[in-house]
Amino acid sequence: MKRISTIITAVLVLAIVGFVGRGMFHRGDYQAAVGAEMDPASAFTDGRANLVGATFYSAWCSSCAVLDPKLRAVVPDFDGRAVEFTKFDFSIGQPESLTQKATELGIEDVYLANKGATGFMALVDRRDQRVVTIITMRDSKDDIRNKIESAIKTTSKPLEETGV
Repeated sequence: MKRISTIITAVLVLAIVGFVGRGMFHRGDYQAAVGAEMDPASAFTDGRANLVGATFYSAWCSSCAVLDPKLRAVVPDFDGRAVEFTKFDFSIGQPESLTQKATELGIEDVYLANKGATGFMALVDRRDQRVVTIITMRDSKDDIRNKIESAIKTTSKPLEETGV
């Protein structure tokens, strides 16, 4: 009986370490340098890209496990483009630091409306906090690239031309 208890304990410990470990390796923001190398000056307001790609993520989210590798493969393609990527990681709850991060990015309303939801990236026009489009696990890498490219073009236009 003691041997079975030890085996069960070992399996539980490995499961917990695996779950937490998975989150540890995927918590960082997606990184891409923001610049105007390929995009018009109108794609920027106050020196910042108009477009924010905000991923709502958690280590326990199965949709995130599918979407995250796709985003990690695609985001570097937009290095130097008019888009800023970030990740809101809810793996350990909803700390106040995430609200502060959203405020600093200029997308607090979108964050508060989706706080705690996971498994998607919202492409947000920071000028009016409008969600331009959503990326989910169902999107292929090419779909993701196309949605980001289209959102950059949309957020490069003056607000009055976007049809809002």
